[in-house]
Amino acid sequence: MIKNKFKGFSVEELINNQDFINSVKQFSSKIEWQNFLIENPLNKYNIIQSKKIIELLSVQEEKLDIDRKRDLWSKILAKSNENKSHKHRILWFGNLYKAAAVITILLCLGVSLYTYIIKDHSEYKFSANINSSLRNTVLIMPSGKTVELNFIRSTVDVLKNKSAIRVNNDTIIKNDPVKAENEKENHLTEVVVPYGKTSVLTLSDGTRVWLNAGTRLAFPQSFKGKYRGVFLDGEGYFEVTKNAAKKFIVSSLHTSVEVFGTKFNLNDYSTDKKSKTTLLEGSVRLSEKNQIINNSVMLKPGQSGICNAKSGTISVQKESNLEKCTSWRNGWYEFDNTNIREVLIRLERYYNVSFRYDEKTIRKALPVSGKLDLKDSIDNVMSVISNVANIKYEINKNKIKITK
Repeated sequence: MIKNKFKGFSVEELINNQDFINSVKQFSSKIEWQNFLIENPLNKYNIIQSKKIIELLSVQEEKLDIDRKRDLWSKILAKSNENKSHKHRILWFGNLYKAAAVITILLCLGVSLYTYIIKDHSEYKFSANINSSLRNTVLIMPSGKTVELNFIRSTVDVLKNKSAIRVNNDTIIKNDPVKAENEKENHLTEVVVPYGKTSVLTLSDGTRVWLNAGTRLAFPQSFKGKYRGVFLDGEGYFEVTKNAAKKFIVSSLHTSVEVFGTKFNLNDYSTDKKSKTTLLEGSVRLSEKNQIINNSVMLKPGQSGICNAKSGTISVQKESNLEKCTSWRNGWYEFDNTNIREVLIRLERYYNVSFRYDEKTIRKALPVSGKLDLKDSIDNVMSVISNVANIKYEINKNKIKITK
């Protein structure tokens, strides 16, 4: 084997390369596979993904009869024509049967190829939704027991090796024995932060997480297995404790963030069409979750990765002001030529209000730049916004109408 022979090859290129396919199929032991990775260290991540794809294709291809393969191929062509306007690429795996096999994996197994390759853990279904009726932050234990945290900014500390959680630096909540009929998936605990509230969480490994308004986080009492995994819906700022032997993975709706001991901010609300991951220190691998072959990028400090849910693409941009991306955890928002619509979305969540407006009014509004002190009332904040964006507003309790 020539060292770094497959340097720079993408996953698509590897699974179409006959030399690579032959190399993968000839491995008879884990030692040979490990030696192969050692020979090609500069493209290890794509090589591992490609090997699993080839193995899956081989298994599925053997199970299909010719009529089924033709039927699947027609579906591939139909999907290709349907997405031409979006310049959607259909992966070509060398022949008709292998292309059909990809679709078969999705149809027969009922999961995306990404799930098999990247995620060692299943998707998590949160127990509680965030809506206007939720007034306080809620802690939901694996047994189903719920505890309300009646603070604007609550704190949750997982007590290591004690099967208990301390809330607001005072109350100790023990994990009750879990009955089979009440057992929540994966034995995870949830913190559900409503609009208008925030929370700070310390996990069992010492990792700290700041949760913004309208956010849910699911986490284990202790991290067991090969990785440390949590699930996020919303916005969180993470300071992850380093542990080279046990990677930290944050899974959200659109992205999976593989962490190598670092500080970063992840904004991925299930109600939004894109996610944004901003790296302050360390290193993370950001992967898009909803494509047959996931896109992934390594972020450097001072960069943000923006995942577009519609196109399945990840764009990387340099951040000139990192403080702006995490200012919410210190009680203020900073905007830099930001569209008024995005400003209103963030204010809705933080202040638990609802904005009403027509598109024509919003399009005429000026972009917003500057800092907003979130300790101010929503009335004071809107007074500033109206002057900057050149809009008018009317407040009726928690409903705000934007007028011309």
